[in-house]
Amino acid sequence: RVIPSTEQDAALRDLLARFPIPDFDAGRPLTDQWATLLDEALAGSDVDVSWSEDVAPWFDGRVAVALTDASVMTATSMQTATPPGMLVGVGVTDAAAAGSFLERMRTASGQEFSSVEHDGTTIWTTTDGVGGTWSYAVASDQVLFAPTADDIADAFDRAAASDSFAANPELGRLSAGLPADWLMFGLVNNQALIEGIRDDAMLTTPEMAPLFDAFQGQSAQALVTVVVTPDGVAMDGAAAPPTGVYAVANADRGLAAQVPGDVLYFVEGGNLGPILAEYAAAFKTAAAADPSMADGLDQ
Repeated sequence: RVIPSTEQDAALRDLLARFPIPDFDAGRPLTDQWATLLDEALAGSDVDVSWSEDVAPWFDGRVAVALTDASVMTATSMQTATPPGMLVGVGVTDAAAAGSFLERMRTASGQEFSSVEHDGTTIWTTTDGVGGTWSYAVASDQVLFAPTADDIADAFDRAAASDSFAANPELGRLSAGLPADWLMFGLVNNQALIEGIRDDAMLTTPEMAPLFDAFQGQSAQALVTVVVTPDGVAMDGAAAPPTGVYAVANADRGLAAQVPGDVLYFVEGGNLGPILAEYAAAFKTAAAADPSMADGLDQ
């Protein structure tokens, strides 16, 4: 939420007021202050754009970033000019105004754009100057940016189906326990991430792929919110319960009674033996596939 709620804005100003920030006014809404800074920066550039006049009238204050392909974080994807499966969504209150602004920017850029139609929505694509492409489309509630038109078309199709993030009942149940008035909200699909990195390892270093098998059973999905308070920044999280050797077993092991009362930090966890055994088995399998690690495996 680039434009925070009134409560979050006030809390953030209270927090920032504790630091020597030049020209910062703790009594003035942050949205007004950074809008002024943006207008001044744009006025001094070669771009004929005003934030207050050209963007603010249709921007709803929210920006979302999504990675829909786990390979974007792997070595294979680093070798490509344009990483796959990246989406940026900019919320809009007036789709027509947003479309008009982007049309003006498209014309002023002097670049050549191609377009395709997808279920009544136009997706525009151009090159990025380094061998890749980028695309955008204006939907009723947001402007979508992605490396390719296919990425945007896939996002539209998913939004119209029943397997999106918003339609997932398990994620809805987890998020219900988190603060509603957040500044940032995040979701990590651990299962998809691990599987994607493992698939990439199979293509690049197959002997290392078994190491990722040891992660099976960890929390499949995790949510987190970031909320500003007058005294700091609070992060709340919720996750699906882990399974297998990672399943939580609550027990009183009596360890706290043996710890002095003036310690700075104390953490304990039980049932670690089976987890360590899983890691050891996975490491042995990976090491056995690499002759250069034979000596280390013997040790």
